Amino acid sequence: MISHADLAALCARSYDASATWDFVHEAPGIRLTVQRTDDGDVCVLRGSETIEDWFENFWARPTRLPGPLASLGYVDYGFANDIPAALAAVLPVLGPRVHVTGHSRGAAQGANLAGALALSGLTPASCITFGQPRPGFRELAEFLTHSGMSLTAYANKGDPVPLVPDLLGLYVNAPALTWINVDPDPNDADLLFRCHHIELYQRGVSQT
Repeated sequence: MISHADLAALCARSYDASATWDFVHEAPGIRLTVQRTDDGDVCVLRGSETIEDWFENFWARPTRLPGPLASLGYVDYGFANDIPAALAAVLPVLGPRVHVTGHSRGAAQGANLAGALALSGLTPASCITFGQPRPGFRELAEFLTHSGMSLTAYANKGDPVPLVPDLLGLYVNAPALTWINVDPDPNDADLLFRCHHIELYQRGVSQT
């Protein structure tokens, strides 16, 4: 069975431009890769790499996806607008057992993708995310909670990303956060996001 540490390692690998995958879907704003394992196919969504990506993390723009995906309720445009095209691209290559994971922006996109897969008749076995910004309103969180998939959203102490976006308390994490406590490198000059790095999540998950 694939472990949460294994999924965190795949998230870290998603930032390696030289890494090879069994499937890649890439478009402006999203990079979705698939790794086949003995425990099923893993959909991995890479996190923020550009200033535009970071801006999307903090900017609240609630929207509803078209068609049947509207059943997910209000989701954030920045984390959801690429999901219909990604879903159409990845569904034909997935086997019957699927896991979804992601870090940072990719974690919020992962929550929305997991919901979209479930609505398409392929409920993931799990959706395990790291440093997840809030992907949508409570309806999305409740849909995922009642879908039957295993859910964990890890958040590291001091990481501001899981606490945004905020819109009068309407945005929530999906599911509620599971906190870890891993100290950042004291020499890390990235004061705002030094608790957000995927390497810290790898260490934290390996200790749980």
